Amino acid sequence: EKGFLDSTTFIPNIQKLYQANKVFFIIIILFLIITVIAFFLKKRRNLKVLLVSLGVSLIILSILFMVGRQFEYRYFIPALYLFPLIVFLLATNLSYIIFKKKNILLINSLMIFCILIVFNMQLKKLPSKTRHISISVAQKMETFNFIQTLPKDSIKVIGSRYSGNPYKEYAMMFTGAYAGKYPNKLYKPLLGKLYPNSYLYHVWDHTFHQWGEPLKINKAGLKFYLYSPRTENIDQILNDLKHTMPENLDFNTNQIFFNQENTNSVHIVEIIEKEDSNSELNSNQTDK
Repeated sequence: EKGFLDSTTFIPNIQKLYQANKVFFIIIILFLIITVIAFFLKKRRNLKVLLVSLGVSLIILSILFMVGRQFEYRYFIPALYLFPLIVFLLATNLSYIIFKKKNILLINSLMIFCILIVFNMQLKKLPSKTRHISISVAQKMETFNFIQTLPKDSIKVIGSRYSGNPYKEYAMMFTGAYAGKYPNKLYKPLLGKLYPNSYLYHVWDHTFHQWGEPLKINKAGLKFYLYSPRTENIDQILNDLKHTMPENLDFNTNQIFFNQENTNSVHIVEIIEKEDSNSELNSNQTDK
């Protein structure tokens, strides 16, 4: 990973998104401008509408940041879902600024006008967007079908990126993260029983996550399956695993699956003792 934010890809990704959704971006910019104006005009605003507008603005900016960081059309879908609400808030804030009250005619007219334009444009873009998602899902299905053949009770170290993952554990882990603190705490014991040997590794911050006890690598002979989302992530995952194990242990890694389309791979990893450790032990026994 090049860091939390790579400027060489962030700006081109936003430009690519803008080219595909020009009208949406224009509406978003107008919405943000009107929201800022309403924030400073205390006598020409509705506080409840303004607070909702600020919340939606934060959500939209977060989605744009995520798409800019790693371009995926599906990450932008929630923003499109919010479009009718954005137009409604834009028209409502605008009516309070102009008329000091809610103007139903202005709100309805602006909503109908914007929604018809965007609907017409999205209808033209829909085939290419769904094709992109379909190709990505089809590529992951090859990996998904293979991992179903692995022993159910085996230990699994699952590398994860923002680009999705064929493991059910990935979906459950990210669903819990988005659900909030209380649901995550509520279901953690159950998920720990369902997936006691599953450990997710986030490549962007070098951290391991699980619902049960952390993975303990403290003796030779332990075997586990390692899923790597990209070829370049294999060494990173193994290097971070080394920090959790004694210095006299090492890995014996064998690749058992490779997806040519997206470079997903599965490896079987066996913990072994380092050769120099065995030599040193034999030397000490000989001296005695």
